[in-house]
Amino acid sequence: MAMRISDNMTIGYLTRSNAHLRNELTANARRASSGARINSPSDDPVGAARLARVQAGLDRSTAYKSAISSAREDAAVAESAISGAQDVLKRAQEIALLGSNATTTAQSRTDMAKEVAQLKAQILSVGNLKGSNGYLFAGTASGVAPFTPAGAFIGNANGRNVEIASGVTVAVNVSGAKAFTVAGGRDIYTDLTALETALNTNNSDAVAATILTIEAGHTQLSAARSDAGLILSRLDVAEEGHVSSDLTLSQARADIVDVDPSEAYTAFSNTQRALDQSITVTRNILSILASNKLQ
Repeated sequence: MAMRISDNMTIGYLTRSNAHLRNELTANARRASSGARINSPSDDPVGAARLARVQAGLDRSTAYKSAISSAREDAAVAESAISGAQDVLKRAQEIALLGSNATTTAQSRTDMAKEVAQLKAQILSVGNLKGSNGYLFAGTASGVAPFTPAGAFIGNANGRNVEIASGVTVAVNVSGAKAFTVAGGRDIYTDLTALETALNTNNSDAVAATILTIEAGHTQLSAARSDAGLILSRLDVAEEGHVSSDLTLSQARADIVDVDPSEAYTAFSNTQRALDQSITVTRNILSILASNKLQ
């Protein structure tokens, strides 16, 4: 009886040893083929938990960078649009200077008034420009065009906030109210209308009076353009921070997951040899045990 128990214990040990080696061989084969030390949580529960935390950090960074990219795109378009509006006011000022000249004829002023009407339409077009997140200059009422055909502002001056890092939100829109309306100092559309009216009525003094107001509107747009530039700078700094963080997290992920290919294949080969030897030993022992039973 004692001999049979000993035999069973021996066979059990050999079976467990071979099973362990087969499992290890399978794991080493996965590591060698995938280049990853952890292919499932069971490979390394502690390492898998660390990997999950690192991956969560990378995923959050990706989301923040996507939000930053979208906001930057709109801010860049807004900055360019405001620059275009400044060009419109430069032309309006040139017309005001020409129209205020005493030698300018009534017909010339009428022709100038027609051009000013076109400039007004361009200002409305800029004010109602859409970006990837709605109307750029509407504040938080970005689903509706902020300027009516008559030039009235129906948006708001609220900032559209975007989270660019954990617990960090910034306003990423340029205020259309401050850029184009009296909230910023001058109502640009109204000032252009005043120039148009003065030209149509052949009133050189009234035309001259618009020169300074249009210049003030140009300065107002410069401030709005600076706001757009500041937004872009903040977004760039935020993205650079995420890029730097990504490098750190990616290295941490590699330290947890990646295996040296040479070491992985060496481990696989060694385990394969150990399993082959264990199987050979098992066969020999089973053969001896079988012979002993026949005696």
